[in-house]
Amino acid sequence: MKKNDTVRNIIERYHQNSMIPVSPDDFSCHQSIPLSEVNLHLYKSIVPYCVDFRNRENCYIGNVDIPKSLDAPFLYQYLRETATSFIKVPWENGPIFPDLSKLQMPRFIFSPGRCGSTLAGKIVLTAGGVSLSEPDYYSQISLAKLSSKDVAEEERRKFEALMRKISLDMTIDLLHAYQINSSQILIKLRSECCLNPKIFLFSKTRKQDTIFIIRHFKRWAISFASMFAENNKMEWIENNSVNIYQHAINCFAFLKSHSKVHVITYETMTNTDLANASNLSRAFNLRINPEAIKIAASEDSQKGTVLERRTHHPSSDELKRIDQAFLRWRKNTQGNFLIDNGLGYLLDADLHSQP
Repeated sequence: MKKNDTVRNIIERYHQNSMIPVSPDDFSCHQSIPLSEVNLHLYKSIVPYCVDFRNRENCYIGNVDIPKSLDAPFLYQYLRETATSFIKVPWENGPIFPDLSKLQMPRFIFSPGRCGSTLAGKIVLTAGGVSLSEPDYYSQISLAKLSSKDVAEEERRKFEALMRKISLDMTIDLLHAYQINSSQILIKLRSECCLNPKIFLFSKTRKQDTIFIIRHFKRWAISFASMFAENNKMEWIENNSVNIYQHAINCFAFLKSHSKVHVITYETMTNTDLANASNLSRAFNLRINPEAIKIAASEDSQKGTVLERRTHHPSSDELKRIDQAFLRWRKNTQGNFLIDNGLGYLLDADLHSQP
């Protein structure tokens, strides 16, 4: 028997202004009623929020203020802080709005984080395009794993196909909410999504356009540690930095083979010369002029969040640990691949570690 889509009115919101991943437990709600029994127009602007793996349902927020959500540095935070209604859709029911005829698949932005991807979205918005920052259900799907590693290959393939279906269903509904004009929507992903880029490639007939943003390891590591590992910088640098950064490089290699990937480097993103504007225009599929870059870069793109720009001067010990981590990464990474794809500067040991 087919399960109903349901809607609940939210009583209380949890984890506001927090960076923790989204969850169906982020809200306390009234009893649910079937979505078919209410006027769907009362819940216009329905936006995907998270996946409920326990109950095999996709979760949405209704009555979203679309213009305000576009201005939010992080979409998942905005939804968590403003949600009034919670809609749940069983996986077997597919997307709420299944009509694909007028939809153009988005361009996904991959990065290891702390590389200017939020700024990239702001440049797109300044230039009149549509960019969404971190719909966090993509991170959930990227991190999802089977409960046991010891499973048959057929079972693993079925699981991967299910994750791709969930990703596509929620992408379709996201596009229905935000396809404001003819511009192709850009979706900035959290760094966890570098672990499983295949769930974002939906086309079976052609290579999708994707975007990869990267920054030199040393500058990236001190920025990342300062924001996400303030109380244990040394431990994070030694135990996590190499793996996270290399996952991003592996992701780039996959995108290079399976998509039409556009590469942007943090070090050149804010250049206001015509060459950079032209590169960004191709990557974003949108006309970007130097003035749009200048305007977007003039203000902290994460202003008002817990990641708002802070000045940090790394200690000599931090710099030493970062140098050592960089050398470990460089020793084992695909050096020739990076050189062949115009990213040889990432291997330069002499770049200073200041962010």
